[in-house]
Amino acid sequence: MIYPGKNLIITANGKVIAGAKSCSIDIDVDIIPVSSPTDGQWEHGIPGMKSWKIATNHLVGMNEQPAHIIKAVGTCSNGVNTPASYCIADGQRFTGGSRGLHLRGFNFVNNAWESIFSRTYDTYANESACNSLASDIENEFGAGDLIVITSYDAYRMNANLAGALEDYLNLNVSPPIVSASRSSFVCIAVYGDGGISFTNTNEGSSVHDNLLLNSSGHIINETPMRTAKEMVGTTVTLSLQANGLANDRLHGQAIVKNWKANGALGNLVTGGFSFIGSGPLI
Repeated sequence: MIYPGKNLIITANGKVIAGAKSCSIDIDVDIIPVSSPTDGQWEHGIPGMKSWKIATNHLVGMNEQPAHIIKAVGTCSNGVNTPASYCIADGQRFTGGSRGLHLRGFNFVNNAWESIFSRTYDTYANESACNSLASDIENEFGAGDLIVITSYDAYRMNANLAGALEDYLNLNVSPPIVSASRSSFVCIAVYGDGGISFTNTNEGSSVHDNLLLNSSGHIINETPMRTAKEMVGTTVTLSLQANGLANDRLHGQAIVKNWKANGALGNLVTGGFSFIGSGPLI
């Protein structure tokens, strides 16, 4: 049965996170071959393991209207060509550096974010580069500064760098030592505010993330988008309900795969979530 997206309610751990514009549910089942020589030319199979995923796009109301949207994009090598990493602050694009991790800092001046720091660290092949990045995170910024870190091509982290990310940006890197990798990385934080946006993905890809701030440059803390973002990578109890049809409900354990925010419309934010099922869909 098909329902309009506006009639769907999605909850995670009992909290409504979105009124969907669209929603798709894919349920797959593995087929186990059971053919034998006596079956002739036709294959035979029986149902095996099942899996499911849900993706949704929606408009989400916010308690505060975002005045600033910070976007960051990190990339890694795909073996052929790697587009440059970059970030966008108040509509201005700032390109990241060469291989490794690029650190850029902003200060909030005259109701806008202005770049005050930019440096690239080839942490992929250099232990001292990890330590230099850790030192600059600790010493180059003050409370309220905006910090953006993006990957390009390849990078690594040592325990010193992981510790700086945790101590000063409230970002938990686990395990604390990240070996030389081509996994994309993005971090957005307001120094001293604990507002973190963190993403990594598989080899040969890029990642992006956004941070929403109010007119004073402060992170908008209480929003459904932020609440769901903090669930990424964790297991939640997911419920999908067709509004007004109490018997049409889907429940199951799901891992929140990712989220994305696409921009602001007044006091609404367009966005999307995807969930990967890890248990029976009832």
